Amino acid sequence: MPPKPIVRETTISITATRHQEFAADKADLQVTIKGSSVVTGNAALKKAKEVNEMVTALLAVGVKEDELSLRGIQVHSSSGVLTRTSSASYTLRIRCSRLELLGEILGAISAQKNASLDHLTWRYPDLTTLQKEWLDSCIAEAKERAAHIAGALGVKLLALHSFSEVWKDPEEVAVRTQAAQPGHLHAVAELTRQIDLGFNLSHSKVVEQRVDLTYVVDRRELVVEHLHQ
Repeated sequence: MPPKPIVRETTISITATRHQEFAADKADLQVTIKGSSVVTGNAALKKAKEVNEMVTALLAVGVKEDELSLRGIQVHSSSGVLTRTSSASYTLRIRCSRLELLGEILGAISAQKNASLDHLTWRYPDLTTLQKEWLDSCIAEAKERAAHIAGALGVKLLALHSFSEVWKDPEEVAVRTQAAQPGHLHAVAELTRQIDLGFNLSHSKVVEQRVDLTYVVDRRELVVEHLHQ
């Protein structure tokens, strides 16, 4: 009487990955400008003296007007009441859509004695389409490899046991500086000087798509074959 086949749940696990380094193609800069007067709304871009000086300098180096936006105003008053002698700090966001201008933008900021760079945030290309393409190719690769391994082992794939996928994308990197730190603007100017000498100011990140597939396999043919040997 032939031996009864041994039936056990056995699995094959496959991992497929894709990864690539991408360079930032844009940057956002946030600048705080100390003004001697209070002007509310976007009118501050033209009517607040110190803000307008900053805007004029940025336009001169190639920044477009629609790449500048006023993000906030903080009013300073010794009496706690808004008067003609009140001053204000203005928060300006600068979108640098061409990184070749970044050095000149930093130079324009460093030249304004009432301005300080709060932080710089790198921006990257939209990877949504790439993510979908990588997911499809990782799944296809994992399925093909699982079938190949099963064939080499002499077993059959019965069913998908588990599936997981992870998209790894580092958070946006912000280079933060202390506005009140001594020598801050000098450091920005020095950074600009280095850029003018030919050093690129840039940033990159590595993204990864990972897919894990686990299949249940049928071992009975393998066991029977082994027992017949």
